[in-house]
This record gives sequence, structure tokens and C-alpha cells, in this order.
Amino acid sequence: MKKIYLPFVLLLLAILLIMPEIYAAANFEVTAFSCSPDEVVINNQFSCTATVQNTGDASGTLNTATLYPDASNWLESASYAQTVNTNINSGTSTDVSFTGLKGKKAGVNGFSRILLDDVTDTYVADNTITVNVIDVTVTATNSADTATSSSNVDVTSQATSGGSTDITLTFSVSSGGCSIGSQSATSSTTGLTDGQTYSNTWTVTMGSTTCSYSVSAEATSNPSGTASKTDSISKTISCSNCGSSSDSSSSSSGGGGGGGGGGGGAATPLESTSKLWDKVSKGSTVSMALKSKLIALTSVEISVANALVNFEVKVNSYSENPVKGTIFDGIAYQYVELSKKNAKDEDIASATLSFSVKDSWLKANGADVADVAVYRFVNSWDKLATSYGGTTADGNHIFKATTAGFSFFAIGIEKAKLPEETKKQEEITSQPAEELLTGEAVRATPDSEKKGLIKFIFSNIKTIVIMLAVIFVIFLFKPYIERKRQREG
Repeated sequence: MKKIYLPFVLLLLAILLIMPEIYAAANFEVTAFSCSPDEVVINNQFSCTATVQNTGDASGTLNTATLYPDASNWLESASYAQTVNTNINSGTSTDVSFTGLKGKKAGVNGFSRILLDDVTDTYVADNTITVNVIDVTVTATNSADTATSSSNVDVTSQATSGGSTDITLTFSVSSGGCSIGSQSATSSTTGLTDGQTYSNTWTVTMGSTTCSYSVSAEATSNPSGTASKTDSISKTISCSNCGSSSDSSSSSSGGGGGGGGGGGGAATPLESTSKLWDKVSKGSTVSMALKSKLIALTSVEISVANALVNFEVKVNSYSENPVKGTIFDGIAYQYVELSKKNAKDEDIASATLSFSVKDSWLKANGADVADVAVYRFVNSWDKLATSYGGTTADGNHIFKATTAGFSFFAIGIEKAKLPEETKKQEEITSQPAEELLTGEAVRATPDSEKKGLIKFIFSNIKTIVIMLAVIFVIFLFKPYIERKRQREG
């Protein structure tokens, strides 16, 4: 009897032992996805992070993850592949970052899929995750290109929105003595979608010379306002009954980089503005107020060591690092350049920079006001002592820092704070070894192992029943087969 039953019992035990190995498999799924920032200026870089979870019942290695844009192909590249090569245990997850992304088409754009090795995951499309890529273009049209002194000419400007934006049009006179009288120089609208336009008309009264003016259109991303882009246009209206002359402009947008005590930047400024003092006495302090939305500085106070004549200070703002060949090891809110004319380094005792940072930018980067600082570039990006001055009525944060000289500066934070899930994981891995061995979160208990076995049996009950049935049939017919062999023998 033992000889008859023993092989079948051993076969059944072997099958039950190897079945978990046969049916166990890893299964990777994207469970979260986000981009930072999710509102960005066209052709500026941003990054996205996907959380990939192993929902299978065995560990496995994820080799690569590839991100694809939607059908509009709005990204600079057709796909972004990221090497992962990470083993992910059953029930756990890992974060995959896609960096260096650039939106080449304005609009509220989305993604089609993420390829996990050779398996397509459509979490990004199913959850309608988008990035608002903004742009703006502005035009200006004169009702007449030539007019007499004191006559009126209408100037109509139109801005075209790229992406979801709020737009402000600003009119300014460069030279010629023309004016718009009591009319507001700015006109704004909110909630424009991609391709929509906004226009405003100013009535310009001619002066005694040819009128030179400019109109700028500033687009701010909607709804969070974390990205902004400006386009400007300059035009003239000729005076038909007077001579012409011109004055130098104190402010320009999108011009070339100015000189100064930095490393020689090649980037194009977002905005440039300057101020000239005819005479500055020794030991005095001069100040320069800045009101441009494209310059983070709100004022510059300069302590002068020696007397100066025709002293000029110029401020440039940049969205990208203007110092060629250097890397700012942090996240920059804005880069700023301070340069001077008709003054030497030893003529400047110090300069105090006041600036503001949007609260939405701090939140987007997981930072606190204590993380914000100014970094000056001389031979490297060195941190300056920075103090916090509170908030403004519109929720911006005010800061102040003092520098010993002019140069390039970076306003930003050293690094973004880690997400909460990452912190929790670091806390687990930093526990003493004995805690890791006994912690319920990292070690399966005997009860959990029993529950897992029971769950496996129930989930594969059909297969087990079929195999037992086959064994039972073999066992049932075995005596008949043995008797038949004996009769034939």
C-alpha cells in the first residue's frame, strides 16, 4: 500500500511547492505622475516624475521607462528614455525622473503614455496630466505713420496668447515728446486660452519731434502665475512739420547682455533697465527703484566710496544662467546682473539688493522662506547673507542681501525639499539594523505568510482541483492496469 500511495503524495507535494514559482510574476504600473513646474515658458526646461509600483506577486527589475508626448508632439524630442535598472519588490514602488524636457509648442499639452520596458502604461493620458506651455507675441498699428505736431494718432496693439495666460499690455514713450495724457499706460485681461488675442488702443498726442514708442505684452501663466513671458515692439510716428531728435531709452526688453563684473554671460536678458546720476558725492548712498514684473529686484541701494560723475547702473534679469561654463548648484528663481559705467570696483563700498519671490514658486519647489538666498558669482557661486522681510499685499515674499560689489547674482534655493514619501523611505533605511529586522513594515510575520499561502490556494483553486482530479483518475485505474498486465503476462 505504501508503494502505491507514496509516489502520488510526493508528486502532489512537489506540484504545490513549485506552483508559486510558476505563477509568481512582477507587474509594473504607473501610480502617480507630476511635472515641475507644470506652467513653463516655451523652450524652457522642466522635469516630470513618475511613480512606478510593482503590483505583481514577485520582485522584478525595471530596466527603462520612456515618456511620450501626446499626438501634437509638443515636446522638443519625440520621446524621453530614462535608464532605471532597479529591482522593485512586490508591493513597493520607485520614482523615475524625466529631466531636460522642453516644450516647443505653446498650449496646455499632455502626454500619451509611458513605456515600461516593452509594456505601455497610459496613466498619464487617462488622468489628463498636462503642462501649460506659455508664449506671447505682440503687434502695434498706427492709424497714421505721419502726423503734425499736437495732432492725435491712434495706436492699436494686439497680443496673441500661447497657452493659458493672463496678459498685460504696456505703452511707453521712448522719445519725441509725444504722450497719451491721462490714459492708463497699461491694460490687462485674464483667462486667455491658446491662440486667443487681446488688444487695446491708445490715443497719442504728437510732440515737437518724431514720436518713438514701444508696447510690451507680458503673459503670465494661468492659474498659478509661476511662469511669465514678455514680447515687445517699437515703432515711430513721423512728425511732418518739425525736426527730429532722440533721447536714450532707460529701459528695454529682450536686448543683449550688458557688461559688468561677472563671467561674461551670453544669455538674452528678460528685461534691462538703467539709471544715471550726474554727480555722486563721496560716502553717499544712491538708490534705484525697480518696478518691472520681469525683474525680481525691487530696489538697489549703493554706498559710494569715492565721488563719481555720470555714474550709471544697469540691471539685467535672466531666466537661465548667464555665466557661460558655470553651474549653479540649486534651483534659481531668477538670475540678475548688476553692471556699472564711469566707476571702478574700488569706488563701490557695497550694494544692498531688495527683491521679492512669489509664494507659488516656493510651494511648487517645496521650499520655505528660510531656504531663499542670493548667490554672487565671482569665481564661483557664493552664498550671501540674506534676510527675510515679510510678505506684500499680493502674497510675495520680500528679502534683502548686501554685496561687496557688482557681478552676476542668482536668487534661489540650494535644493528642493524631498517629497514626503522619499523622507519616509529615508527614515526606514536609516533605522538601526536590529530595527529593520524586527519592524513589521519590513518583515513578514508568520501570520502574514500563512495568509499569503491561503490567498494563493484560493486564487489557484481551479488548477489545484484539476491536478488532484488527474491524480485521482490515475490512482483509480492503477489496480485495473496492474491486473491487465498480469493477465497479459
